[in-house]
Amino acid sequence: TARAADSLMKQQTGAKIVIHIVKPGEDIKTIAKQYNVSVERLCTWNSISDTTKLKPKDELMIFEK
Repeated sequence: TARAADSLMKQQTGAKIVIHIVKPGEDIKTIAKQYNVSVERLCTWNSISDTTKLKPKDELMIFEK
């Protein structure tokens, strides 16, 4: 899958994995901007197909260099 390929690529390049816990009032765009990644990439990494279902306390995996 695209997520697995992205994950493998990031791990091989020495990226750090961060778990972001969604806070009340946050949306996918805000979180993506906070980590300087695209919304599309954030959705791919976390298998998100419907961003409207994101809710507080959800955990998102983010790859940082």
